[in-house]
Amino acid sequence: MTKVLVSPVGLYKNRVLKGIKHLKPDWIFLLVAKGEEGNSWTEWTNKHAKEIMEKISFFYDKQIQLVPCDFEDYRTFFSDLNNIIAEIIPKNTDSPEIWIDLTSVPEIPEVAILALAAVHRNIRLFYTRAKSPLDPNEYPAEVIDDPGGDMLELPTVRSAQITDLKTSKQGEILVMALKNGGCVEGLSTILDAIDWEREKKNYMKLGRILDDLKKYGMISVEKTNREKKVKLTLWGEMIAACLSQS
Repeated sequence: MTKVLVSPVGLYKNRVLKGIKHLKPDWIFLLVAKGEEGNSWTEWTNKHAKEIMEKISFFYDKQIQLVPCDFEDYRTFFSDLNNIIAEIIPKNTDSPEIWIDLTSVPEIPEVAILALAAVHRNIRLFYTRAKSPLDPNEYPAEVIDDPGGDMLELPTVRSAQITDLKTSKQGEILVMALKNGGCVEGLSTILDAIDWEREKKNYMKLGRILDDLKKYGMISVEKTNREKKVKLTLWGEMIAACLSQS
């Protein structure tokens, strides 16, 4: 099995480098912040990534790649990383064992990584601790006194495997709902879309499928008059978009 490391590069370049030396991966994908020229975070992550590449270039040739990702948007980062895991890595190697380093990851990408780990079987996570962690009184005053910005509510993840969803009616319904603007009016509309007859047994089967998707946090079901409205949650939208990528 080929060992692949995906490592977002932030502030802690030396700890990321130590993780590489410890893991000894066959392939490395260093994730850097995507942004316009002059963006300090973009320049910082690219600078650190290039310094890491220079130190290990003797051991890696084409087996190390720099990949720009959007670190600021949860949905976009989730999609970017899923594309690396589901499309880019499999094109380079068969049966990869994918390790993701959480050592130098900003908050939003960290939650997206944890979410992806729940839906991909071949992902393993690790973290390299600081040798001499700071005491609370050693943090810069501007970090402690930061008043905070907008609150971002992130979805709660229930495990449902991407590979299973790709070949199931659950996945078919998610993609169909996404193409329909994220919402479907009426169970009969769903039955028609997935080529099932409007029979009592099929309504019952569809009900069980929708219960599964609700359990995974991917849909909500609302009753309006005598019909049911199925709506994708944010989590459902992102999974449906991943299913549509392939």
